[in-house]
Amino acid sequence: MNRIDDLLKADINNAAKTKQLFYEFDPLLLEAFNDVTKLFENLFQSFGSGATDDQDQAEISQLAKEVKVSENCLKEINNRSLSRRARGILLLNAYRSFMYAAVDIRRLRSISALDQLCVEIESIALISIFQTANDIAEEWFNSKSDEEGRAFFLKTKKMVIEFCKKNDLLSEWNLASKGSQRRYINNYYFSLQDVDPDHPEELIVRALYILRAQTKIFSALKLSLPEAFELFFRVTNISLYNSKIEKLFKNFEKKYPNYIQTAQ
Repeated sequence: MNRIDDLLKADINNAAKTKQLFYEFDPLLLEAFNDVTKLFENLFQSFGSGATDDQDQAEISQLAKEVKVSENCLKEINNRSLSRRARGILLLNAYRSFMYAAVDIRRLRSISALDQLCVEIESIALISIFQTANDIAEEWFNSKSDEEGRAFFLKTKKMVIEFCKKNDLLSEWNLASKGSQRRYINNYYFSLQDVDPDHPEELIVRALYILRAQTKIFSALKLSLPEAFELFFRVTNISLYNSKIEKLFKNFEKKYPNYIQTAQ
């Protein structure tokens, strides 16, 4: 058996161990991860129903009839359409990143899970930025090369940080950003896992940080996806999820006194 097979086998064993560890800590922890997937799925359905180009196309048709179509006007309408499409793509990227984080944490790979949380937060930040700055969405769409991508990242990095500060996500974003810098000396843990299952508090607190970030993310999305949230709130009780996370943190503090203050 080669090292890749070893890793795949370790993933299967670790996933089973983690499920048991999470259940023994609190069955709500496993439920909470499933809750987030349902929240995203409901948001996708709501966004798909509410985010269309129909109104913009109607404006273009009306302007054409009145012979009042200016280049700036058409550009503004086009940018609104690009913003909606870009936010839809980024929403999918955020959901995918959360799913990858959830899978990696179950594999006892907290470093890569935190990396995915960082990508999720940055995707949500760009959704927010594109909602208010449609021209930046156009620039994002038109970035083709690696050099253009790096330039766009540097241009929007300060905006992403401001978004994190505004939505109380800066600590989660910093934790996720620093995650990729952490490495274990032990070769076994480096190659197969980076959390010791004999110390479940290390794993659980990372899982809780990821889940708590979702409460702030969905709060931020309320203003960033106005096309979706009226319908989303009709079919979703997000306060139920938020209260579940509060219960999990209180349970963690009860079972592992003082650890949460030193985990970072």
